[in-house]
Amino acid sequence: MRQQIIVAQVINAVCRHVPGVPRVTALVDNWLMAGPTGATKLCDTVEELWTAIIDGSVDPNVPALSEALKAYSADPLNTGLAAQVTELGLALAEGHAHRHRAGHPPPP
Repeated sequence: MRQQIIVAQVINAVCRHVPGVPRVTALVDNWLMAGPTGATKLCDTVEELWTAIIDGSVDPNVPALSEALKAYSADPLNTGLAAQVTELGLALAEGHAHRHRAGHPPPP
């Protein structure tokens, strides 16, 4: 449960200044995302969380999310599991941006 809490805290900290990004709540074996409209989604992996956040963000917010991830990643206090969560989010956000620039829509 401790790891789920850390993951939720990191994602919420990274995303807190990006409009429209859902809040993440840690559960025993997974996470619950709650969007600004009240829609919820259960996610079983960190990759699934980041993918849902990135693919669900409107395009102007993806660069803001990438910048927030870069800033959080650059913090020397960001180590261990928090660093792994941030690095995965950054890699997925950059991959999304690359696909979008290349004219490929995100996977369903």
